[in-house]
Amino acid sequence: MKLIFFLFEFFFCLKYSYLGVTYEGYFKEINGKDISTSISENIQGVKINLNNGFECALACLKKPDCYVATLKNDYCTLIKMCPNSSQYQENINSILFEKKIKCTKEHFNLTTTMNLTSHTNTVNSLVVLHNGDMASGSDDKSVKVWDLNDGTIKMTLNGHTGIVWSLAVLANGDLASGSQDNTIKIWDSIDGTLKMTLNEHVWAVRSLAVLHNGDLASCSGDYTIKIWNPQDGTSKMTLNEHTGTVLSIAVLNNGDLASGSNDLRILIWNLNDGTVKMTLSGHTSTVWSLVVLDNGDLASGSQDNTIKIWNSIDGTEKMTLNGHSDTVRSLAVLHNGDLVSGSYDKSVKVWNLNDGTIKMTLNGHTGEVFSLAVLQNGDLASGSQDMTIKIWSEF
Repeated sequence: MKLIFFLFEFFFCLKYSYLGVTYEGYFKEINGKDISTSISENIQGVKINLNNGFECALACLKKPDCYVATLKNDYCTLIKMCPNSSQYQENINSILFEKKIKCTKEHFNLTTTMNLTSHTNTVNSLVVLHNGDMASGSDDKSVKVWDLNDGTIKMTLNGHTGIVWSLAVLANGDLASGSQDNTIKIWDSIDGTLKMTLNEHVWAVRSLAVLHNGDLASCSGDYTIKIWNPQDGTSKMTLNEHTGTVLSIAVLNNGDLASGSNDLRILIWNLNDGTVKMTLSGHTSTVWSLVVLDNGDLASGSQDNTIKIWNSIDGTEKMTLNGHSDTVRSLAVLHNGDLVSGSYDKSVKVWNLNDGTIKMTLNGHTGEVFSLAVLQNGDLASGSQDMTIKIWSEF
């Protein structure tokens, strides 16, 4: 057994290794706060004798379904739910350990902790590889793989003859890239070798997504969506219903595929037979970005400067988020469930989805924000027309 902890002011990182399994988590210690809840099935208590809270936090770390832990009178309570503001109660005899990667805090700040520079044009796409490295695709026609420990470039993948618009990580860890050159390339993400090129689209490949069964979906300026077997590169299905460029796709929790287009519509596809199950209409301009929220709802970002939240089951519009002054180009979901948006107004915004308010605006890019990705440790990465990638952290 090996236990390591790092202390950062009121935050600490715990890393626990046992029998070849490593657990790692970040916690925030809040003195004088307690959580109360009446949902007994969400609570599991363990009695431990200690003089500090690290053992209590460690107990929470080792249970994936533990969100927070409270320590009171040498009794450690592990709670399987995130607290809300009404559940924070003053109690000087207790200490709360909140698993940073799990729970939404009412007040937190993200600041730039790293600035990655190497691309010579707009950074269009970001994705996190299975080993925690990050890949970026750019107008400079390259894909770069970054070591996020020190911000260095591990590999540059050259092969596309046009802008790299989109990236996706396949189930086996390979990296897929879609380009203005109408192709999709499959790369070994470990050594950077090109394994395969998929050639059936007749216009730029704008977005990629990996389906629940491991197949790859791609959408294009040729108005189509294609479903690929990434093992042999064969095209299994072509979806034809959009009347404009298909710019974004996302896989819903039930396995259906959502697609957004400059025909102003979002289509929900049944991939068993390739039929359209629903059409979501409401945006007044191009739908540039889609992401699935933790509760299964669908968020869409548009050139009409808004974000809409949709019930992915019945297609009803639940909320419209207003705050950006230009196109909402990219969307992502933080580990705590908050929605993040990147815009041509050069800002990144974090949204409270309970009431549609802006929790935070991140300013720092000097160009339009084209891409977002959430890293394995919960940090946020943003790629921009200013040719940089910024890493935003709570520390």
